[in-house]
Amino acid sequence: MRFPYKFAYVEIPPEPPQFMMNATVDSNVGAGNDGKSGSNNKKKKLSVTGLAFLLFFSISGGAYGLEDTISTGRPLLTLLFIAVIMPFLFALPNALMVAELGTAMPTNGGYVAWVRNAFGPFMAFQTACMTVLNAVMDLSLYAVMFSDYLATMLITITGGDPLTAVSKPLIRSAVTIVVATINLFGVDILEKVQYLFSVIIISPFVCLLVMGARHMKPEQLLDLPSPESFTIDKIGIFISVVMW
Repeated sequence: MRFPYKFAYVEIPPEPPQFMMNATVDSNVGAGNDGKSGSNNKKKKLSVTGLAFLLFFSISGGAYGLEDTISTGRPLLTLLFIAVIMPFLFALPNALMVAELGTAMPTNGGYVAWVRNAFGPFMAFQTACMTVLNAVMDLSLYAVMFSDYLATMLITITGGDPLTAVSKPLIRSAVTIVVATINLFGVDILEKVQYLFSVIIISPFVCLLVMGARHMKPEQLLDLPSPESFTIDKIGIFISVVMW
């Protein structure tokens, strides 16, 4: 199928025949009269709640790692960038772009397919490689953050740092292996584990909010960094962490 899209023709793969679509959706295909043996042919799907939690972990996963924004940009600037400026300046244009291109090119390739249609297969290959590299570099940060938070918690409890230079890499490797193994079991197990992880991740913020509410000083929310302290280096750290 070819159709004009903003002065360019976009190749859309044809839809599969109707009998193929029925074969993947119908749970009784290949079953006997009772239809039980075909129940395993059902396509596994995420529920709306599971999809919402998946998006939460893909986009945010909690306010972990934002400490540098408070120390460099202070509370008011951090709130303005995270809640007002970045959503409209960065997130909304990206969401509109994805909605428009995803509707115009309904394929499973995502932005790799968009780049292929616009710039050809070579640039699409580069995009796919950079996407994999970005995922490897970004996802490795979470294992490092986990070990750092664990070390901070143990220092607070025991008064010393029990994690050595050998134990930290082992903990990071274990976290990576556990998370990767969970993903290998498919969407059914992943959806259930997401609920557990959500409780574990969000509960510290709920506890801090409840325990610290009586100590909160609202005037501190209006605190801004001084021009002398908000140097170029700190501005770079602040912007990079906010965008991340």
